[in-house]
Amino acid sequence: MRPSSPPPHVTVLLATHNGALWLKEQIRTIMTQEGVQVRVVASDDQSQDDTLGILQSFAKEGVIELLPPVAQRFGSANRNFMRLIADASLENTEWVAFADQDDIWLPDKLHHAVTQLVNKGFDAYSSDVVAFWPDGRERRLVKSGPLRTHDHLFESAGPGCTFVLPKARFLELQAWVRNNREAVDLLKVHDWAIYAWARAQGLRWLIDPKPSLRYRQHGGNEVGANVGWRAARARLSQALSGQYATDALLIASVVGIETPLVHRMRRMNLLDRLVLATMAPQCRRRRAEGWLLALIFLLMKRPAASRH
Repeated sequence: MRPSSPPPHVTVLLATHNGALWLKEQIRTIMTQEGVQVRVVASDDQSQDDTLGILQSFAKEGVIELLPPVAQRFGSANRNFMRLIADASLENTEWVAFADQDDIWLPDKLHHAVTQLVNKGFDAYSSDVVAFWPDGRERRLVKSGPLRTHDHLFESAGPGCTFVLPKARFLELQAWVRNNREAVDLLKVHDWAIYAWARAQGLRWLIDPKPSLRYRQHGGNEVGANVGWRAARARLSQALSGQYATDALLIASVVGIETPLVHRMRRMNLLDRLVLATMAPQCRRRRAEGWLLALIFLLMKRPAASRH
């Protein structure tokens, strides 16, 4: 972008639930973004702490547009974000970003993302992040790397709080969510679903190795960093149970992906397992994770979606 061009207008979609401990700091790091004009649209999922009061205070100041309360709890970040995607208005907006309630955004997060999208001609953006814990530990979470043919069926492009889309692409996403609301509400993870939808549409996605935020880890994380041996063991157990493949098949169905790989995952006979194992390196961006997935294809239980 030319230095003389006006600051880009970005709408940030913020989903909240019982996040009062961290929400003020998060909102301040959003509203003080450098080189952009920011508008926040928030949806609260019936918080029991002071989250709603904090949002209402910012709304009175004109900093946040707060969507009307819901009659029943969404019960998941996925449903709350899908509500935001479906219901957010986009007046005077050029770009749309997503935000969790508890992170710390780096000052140039949005401007850098927009610049990368404009200069490199991509349709959507995400990035690596730096996870941090209350005890002072930090760890960079690497989600970047070469995109693989099928990676969108098996992983997200990074945390959804790093996603940025141009308005035109977001309107396409919004139309898809509105037209498939019951189906998308069944999904577990909004960022994985959005990435799968985008890749299924042939959109060009950039995963930036430059971290864009500090990714807070605490006991209330719905997903979190998933690092360490305990988390790895839990993920492996879930994968071998067939749940991972079941989740992938559900996303494939909702976003309309029908490929030979999906058909083989549904059947999962011995030949299918062998072929899937050879395809596994194209299913994860990190090579080691691809080879691990090959082993999982050979050993896991048949996914629930393929059982009769």
